[in-house]
Amino acid sequence: MNPYIDLQQTVSRLNEAYKFVQQLVADGGTLLFVGTKKQAQEAVAEEARRCGMYYVNQRWLGGMLTNFKTIQLRITYLRELEASSRIVAISSACPRRRSSTCRMSWLDLSVFLGGIKDMRRLPSAFCYRYAKGTHGLYWRHDAWNSNHCSGGYQL
Repeated sequence: MNPYIDLQQTVSRLNEAYKFVQQLVADGGTLLFVGTKKQAQEAVAEEARRCGMYYVNQRWLGGMLTNFKTIQLRITYLRELEASSRIVAISSACPRRRSSTCRMSWLDLSVFLGGIKDMRRLPSAFCYRYAKGTHGLYWRHDAWNSNHCSGGYQL
């Protein structure tokens, strides 16, 4: 591994990625921010909310992109729990024995799916931040059914 960073290459890659995201959003595309490490969680959520995009800042659930129909069912269930809690407290919306289960389900779902609960379709691209400085920007490839994205910027 080369310990030196080529700043000229870094700047040109950042500019390419910036132009890509700018064009993506101008065309009505969406971006999913992903950062599940402790240091990135707050920043990912804050910046995604600030620009009106979606985010995952807790545990990445398996099949979140490749099995989106199942995730959509869980999001629908989360919305139902939230709607019932607005009308009546969750404890009275569920039977007595199930009230704590409903409350725990709502808490779990809102933690894991809260950043994507308004996402009606797959995002056009996703931007991730992993451990050890690895991060990048990748765009959609045939409904995310492949292990390889159609393109990306390793930043």
